[in-house]
Amino acid sequence: MTVYYITFHSVSDSLALERQVKKQGLDWLKLVPVPREISSSCGVAARFDPEHLPAVELLLKDLPFQVEGIHPLDQTQKKSLMERLREKRQQE
Repeated sequence: MTVYYITFHSVSDSLALERQVKKQGLDWLKLVPVPREISSSCGVAARFDPEHLPAVELLLKDLPFQVEGIHPLDQTQKKSLMERLREKRQQE
């Protein structure tokens, strides 16, 4: 199953989106840590399911800032923490 993640230029942008989401009662959009498959930096992303993409695109048009991007991620390809640790050890 594929899910989407919105990435931001700053944590304050993610919090501004969260305020907007709460104001509109959009309980299907959640702030989560950015998956490592998308970015290796620490940060916050907003997660949502594919059926909500049209609503998200409308929501983002009304924001006073630009998001960094919208990224689809196949959940079956996500690596667990243990898999990432094993790979890191093998590279050392």
